[in-house]
Amino acid sequence: MKLKDSYDLNLNITLTIDPKSNTIVKSWTDDSIKYSPEKITELELKNQSNKDSWMEWRKSKVDTRTKNQIVNNITSQIDLDRHHYLITWTYGTKKMGQDESKVLDDIKNIRHRIIKLFYQNFKGRDRRKPNSDFPNQYYFLEKHKDGQYHIHLLMESVDPDLLASSLDRDSFFYRYNWIRTKILNRSHSKKMIINQKMIDRYPDYENHKLVGRTYDTISIYDDWMVSRFICEYMTHFQNDQRWGLSNLSNSPDNIHSKVIESKIELRGKIGYLNKDQYFVLNSEDYLGHLVPQYSDYQL
Repeated sequence: MKLKDSYDLNLNITLTIDPKSNTIVKSWTDDSIKYSPEKITELELKNQSNKDSWMEWRKSKVDTRTKNQIVNNITSQIDLDRHHYLITWTYGTKKMGQDESKVLDDIKNIRHRIIKLFYQNFKGRDRRKPNSDFPNQYYFLEKHKDGQYHIHLLMESVDPDLLASSLDRDSFFYRYNWIRTKILNRSHSKKMIINQKMIDRYPDYENHKLVGRTYDTISIYDDWMVSRFICEYMTHFQNDQRWGLSNLSNSPDNIHSKVIESKIELRGKIGYLNKDQYFVLNSEDYLGHLVPQYSDYQL
């Protein structure tokens, strides 16, 4: 039987058969089902759009594994049974606090000045401490949408014995009482320990034992007083009293201090200081909130 050169299989495909070997030697798609150049362009654009969307999703994906590792690692290094101060410093103007390297230098100075308060002859820099018992300091950066930074310090509470021995020194006693007097001389609303802004943001404070109390009603040894002292000391900069940093805001509305008194709250604050925005893959802020070079945590 003589074979035809081609067969229409009714599949919009034409097969060419070699008459001698009865094998297919060539195939092609019917021109009638080929995409037009316009359709091909449309599909290419759609594919590129899908690819771009996937890449954007991949870029904006939170690296939860790394976040959990860092949060757990830092938490494991912190004494959860100890009270901690949570202190926040902002900058005096919008032009300040934009350069990350300068902000890190400010943190280095804050750390050093806190230690020098209690150990005036201390010469160490960076992460060094006068001894292993000195309160650990854990620093974190937070970046605003406008590019300005502010500084968070999570610090172990000062031991009453260390505070007492420091108050025996005239220079410390003078500075402590100067800052405390400045706080107590403010209007009633501005010297509240738990203010309305704190309650609005964290409703649990509504039942705190210090609600309605002012700083003049607590002991100079109270953690809330010591925390506020350290907070305001770092913003105190005058011609004859250059104790703090001149570029930090000294407005009571722009600086914040509180005492973390429970394990649950402390764990929550560690999570808060490690926001998702600092674990977004391929972002310029990836892990940019951590300051291990001036902190007492190891990564």
